Amino acid sequence: MITIYAEKPDMAAKIAKALNLSYTKHDGFYSLAYEGTEYCVTWGFGHMCQLFDTYDYSPELKKWQFSTYPVIPNPFYIKLKPQKNVRRQFDIIKDLFAKSSMVINAVDADQEGELIFYYLVCYLNNKTPWKRLWLHSTADSHIRQQMHNLLLPSSVTNIMLAAKARAESDWLVGINATVFYSLLSKELRTLGRVQTPTLTMVVDRELQIQKHKKSEFYTVKAEFLSTMDRVNGKYEGGLKTPAKFDSKEEAQAIQLSIIGKPAEVTDISIKNEIKRPPMLYDLGALQKEANEKFGYTAKQTGDLAQSLYEKDLVSYPRTEWRALPKEEKDHLVQTISDLIQNESIKQQLDFNVGKPYFDVPKDADSHFAIIPLSSQIPDNLTDDEKNIFYTICDSAVRIFMPPAIIEKKTVTTTVCGFDFVSHGSVIKQEGWLAINMDTNEELLPPLYKGLDCLTLGVRVIQGETQPPKRYTDASLITAMRKCSSTITDKNLRELIKGNGIGRSSTRGAIIEGLVDKEYIERQGKYIVPTDKGMQLILDLNLEDIKSPEMTAKWEAKLKGIREGTYSYQSFLAEMIQYTQDICNKLRDVSSESIGICPLCNGTVRKMSWGWGCENHHTSKCGFGISKSLCGKVLNDNYVRRLLNGEKIAMQGFQSKKGNTFDAKIYLDNGSIKFEF
Repeated sequence: MITIYAEKPDMAAKIAKALNLSYTKHDGFYSLAYEGTEYCVTWGFGHMCQLFDTYDYSPELKKWQFSTYPVIPNPFYIKLKPQKNVRRQFDIIKDLFAKSSMVINAVDADQEGELIFYYLVCYLNNKTPWKRLWLHSTADSHIRQQMHNLLLPSSVTNIMLAAKARAESDWLVGINATVFYSLLSKELRTLGRVQTPTLTMVVDRELQIQKHKKSEFYTVKAEFLSTMDRVNGKYEGGLKTPAKFDSKEEAQAIQLSIIGKPAEVTDISIKNEIKRPPMLYDLGALQKEANEKFGYTAKQTGDLAQSLYEKDLVSYPRTEWRALPKEEKDHLVQTISDLIQNESIKQQLDFNVGKPYFDVPKDADSHFAIIPLSSQIPDNLTDDEKNIFYTICDSAVRIFMPPAIIEKKTVTTTVCGFDFVSHGSVIKQEGWLAINMDTNEELLPPLYKGLDCLTLGVRVIQGETQPPKRYTDASLITAMRKCSSTITDKNLRELIKGNGIGRSSTRGAIIEGLVDKEYIERQGKYIVPTDKGMQLILDLNLEDIKSPEMTAKWEAKLKGIREGTYSYQSFLAEMIQYTQDICNKLRDVSSESIGICPLCNGTVRKMSWGWGCENHHTSKCGFGISKSLCGKVLNDNYVRRLLNGEKIAMQGFQSKKGNTFDAKIYLDNGSIKFEF
């Protein structure tokens, strides 16, 4: 007997159906015969096992203390998830594996899938040999085909090691840094290897917006009338130099000097732009498109794409690739041929295309681009599912369409010595733009060099400098993917090029996690940090854990593990050292004694937010002094004097109404009081 293990119940049912329609359903598995061999198809519920929590290593670790953290497991242990249905299904899996001559690992073919199976066989202490069923779609024919192309465990070892390194590094950094920073802050503040730099990007953008100072400027635009065509010959141009004026009077002076004056077309530049169809979607590109087009969050798009995949309508969505291997072309061509009903579009299709759309190694360690698998659309799809399905279909059709050819025209019109520039386009060949694309091309009338014109009107337009825009789901995912482009160091930028924060399959979950923790929130389509999120980043004095640059370097090394160019052991050793370093830095901040707590006689230490009693966690002592008081910044010396019972005369306090005042400050029952 051979047992096939699927990641979820629905996938197990698809595999059983694909191998033999006459399968038998049992409690926790299916049985069937396929090509003369008896099979059982069983399933898990995603992750059946997980890494130990800290208190699993020692009950004392439930109490967070600087003296017992950081926790560095050696080795990391795993445990079964506590849910009853997990335990029950695990017992079924254990029995089937033990009775089998071979196990087929049929979990989702990605990095996380490898970790799911690795944890399971480790916890089982499995001795049964196994092979890997690597599926790119859930079509019956593909499942049967891949059953004849089973992979050896060694072919997915590096993918598993990358997943293991990612999970263990997230555990090390996330748990230990969270404990230390929470102890320091006197409240729960969660940190993470990917979460924190993502939040930093949102907070930094908000700070840029807050610090932005608007300044007014003025531009000059003129409307010209071609003497060749006085009916349809109007067009507009903007003053070339200077493009902007700080003074309205300067702009008006030019306005008055040229209005009604003769003008001449002094230069025309024409360039044909050939635009090839865009690449197919990976999950990140699909999330970006759906956010801009329909307003869906990254999580919504991921869930909708997953639903379509489970309905056998599209290929596996959690992918890093935007192309396909050549072997997938014939199936896609057939799907597109059946899908297209528009005869005009059909006549333009060219199925001879190759690179870059079909340029992925067949044995790539990830799923390929997202494509439609069916031309038959079920009636029971929701409107949102239809939106995502047709968006994926459009991307697949476009790659077989001709390129778009757009004539770009730049015209210079001179009046009284001032040059005005106009831009316009003519679509010479629509090509792939015919597939649900907005062109928004601006047209110009027929013009030629030396043509006489008349300056019909001149406008002075007032504008103001704008702060950077807040992130949307689409732009934040793009920023996470392309954070290397913001790095000024050229060598480092090249090192981590293409390695952003997280992966396509995880970026949406990272954003949702920050929402769930109330560090960010959505205001309409925009993502903004909450006060809680702002405070976390502003108080955090660890620039490296906040840096997208640091995280991108880690992601580059994880990619190296997947590709076999970097070792799991080296990466984990780095992450252990990094964890110890950041915990030491946080411990150092809290280690200096400033004085004795007036409430409980504990030790007052410097915290990231100010000064507080070290017993805040164990005895819930609430004593603390913030860094600033009514606009005045305090320091260690002031706090020591207050703890010693002194009254300190200070000037320049600011009231809530904005008034300044002078006063003495002192401690009374643990609270700062003013004496006038």
